[in-house]
Amino acid sequence: MDHKNRTRVSQLDFRNSDTKYATHVFHKYPAVMVGPVAKYCLNTWLKNQNKILDPFVGSGSVLVESAIQQKMSIGVDLNPLAVLISKVKTRIISLEILLEYKKNLFSSLDLYLHNTILINSLQIEIPDTITNWDQWFSDLHLQQLLLIKSKILEIVPVQEYQEFFLVAFSELIREASYTRNGEFKRFRMPKDKRDQFLFPVLSEFLKKVDRNIQGYRDYLNLLPKQASKFEPKVYFGNSKHLDFIEDASMNGILTSPPYGDSFTTVAYGQFSSLSSEILGLNVIQPLRVDDYLMGGKKEQRSTNISKIPSPHLHETLDIIREKDGRRVIDVERFFQDYFEVIQECNRVLKENSKIVFVVGNRTVKNTWIETDIITSEIFSDFGYKLNGISIRDIPNKSMPSKNSPSNIKGDKVTTMVNEFIVVMER
Repeated sequence: MDHKNRTRVSQLDFRNSDTKYATHVFHKYPAVMVGPVAKYCLNTWLKNQNKILDPFVGSGSVLVESAIQQKMSIGVDLNPLAVLISKVKTRIISLEILLEYKKNLFSSLDLYLHNTILINSLQIEIPDTITNWDQWFSDLHLQQLLLIKSKILEIVPVQEYQEFFLVAFSELIREASYTRNGEFKRFRMPKDKRDQFLFPVLSEFLKKVDRNIQGYRDYLNLLPKQASKFEPKVYFGNSKHLDFIEDASMNGILTSPPYGDSFTTVAYGQFSSLSSEILGLNVIQPLRVDDYLMGGKKEQRSTNISKIPSPHLHETLDIIREKDGRRVIDVERFFQDYFEVIQECNRVLKENSKIVFVVGNRTVKNTWIETDIITSEIFSDFGYKLNGISIRDIPNKSMPSKNSPSNIKGDKVTTMVNEFIVVMER
């Protein structure tokens, strides 16, 4: 088997395609699998699979497309905000009731919308869960955010509908903060920009709600007639321990795992922390989510790295180890968790199953880590045969164009510009 037999597939780039249709329009999220890619993978490689698992569900793109294609699906994530977004994007609720709640909510907020005296006189108590709030928000912006949250909780008492509005609200939080544009990590804009920063909190919230309602309408129109039968299930949990899924109960996996640990690649926890604090998503302390994600320092792991069945991984680790004995520990930690997730995926898959992993090959200490090859070698040990590896460009990345592979100031390399789609079957 030639692992290096990769094929460039230009139609997978979706460079000029609309990726923000239906509920895909809801809420920004780091390193998402865009809807058209999920749709392509389901149509091309998982056409005959009707029970799909996404163990790294993120913002739920795979679940949305699975429901549209009349496939049962399950999504799992350890980030509470991701779980909330995925549930709201795929949940079937009454559009009529939603519009009635929207009418009442907008009416309540309209009183404040153009009344600067009322806005400036807001004195809502700031919850203790919001840490160092004055570093990330002006008092004016935070008071408006807290006003919106209080009105949602007051006017929309039913949880399923309440969460719909909270997802629109959540996306607003980061935009109304001092967070630097174009970053997922928590970097503040310079002081001169903070001093001049004004953001129309209330009007932007109304726009997001209207946008999401239209997206939900479009989603309903794409769903099959028996839509409730295919409504996805979303779980908060660690995919190393899928105890809520029975053995051999799924027949397909479509997922995009993290490219590496959150501290040195995509910081899902940092991205989510402001929203999680204000929303009160305290299943895990918002600022500690990255500690528990793949390769996180707080995650318990039992796998001996030498037992992972991937010769290419061990060759790569040896190269990094020679360059930096400490840095290799981070990479080992990530792949220990990665292997345990694959073990658990194998447990829940039936004999005749297919897997599609959309992975990124990152650079550590100027060493290219070929996660696509490593993934294929591990699954091969479980009896899977490599169907092929397709390469796609990432045309619109929401991550820095360069990062530091060595964490040394000024040492920069270009970040990933491709994803590798590993397809295997047994």
